[in-house]
Amino acid sequence: MAAYHDPCAMPNASPYFVAVPVLPDLVDVYPGTDYAFQARAVTIPVGGSANIDVQVLSDASLGGPYPVSFYVVDGGFLDATLDATLAVNGDVSHLISNVADKPMSGLTVVWLIAESPGGRRYWPVLVNVP
Repeated sequence: MAAYHDPCAMPNASPYFVAVPVLPDLVDVYPGTDYAFQARAVTIPVGGSANIDVQVLSDASLGGPYPVSFYVVDGGFLDATLDATLAVNGDVSHLISNVADKPMSGLTVVWLIAESPGGRRYWPVLVNVP
């Protein structure tokens, strides 16, 4: 579980609660002209869709369930639904994404959001549109 903690976040006495996507692909990301890096993503062609497993994890039992949601950064390129909006540690939800158009960069982002008494945690879902 420690691997899923945000290294930039301040330690918190409350258990860490996060929704993490299972992303099958490795894609090259070019944020500038002089370097690139690889990142986990899901590849979906225009007109296609994908069912992305979302693992809900926490350090300890929180009771609950607690809200899990998402935010589509570039709404004109894809739409999405989440099959469960309340979850507890160990649950697997499914983010279903449908791609309508290709972004200029070929990449777009959906943010998963998990909320608990310990705070709100965000996790990116990188969508590669070839």
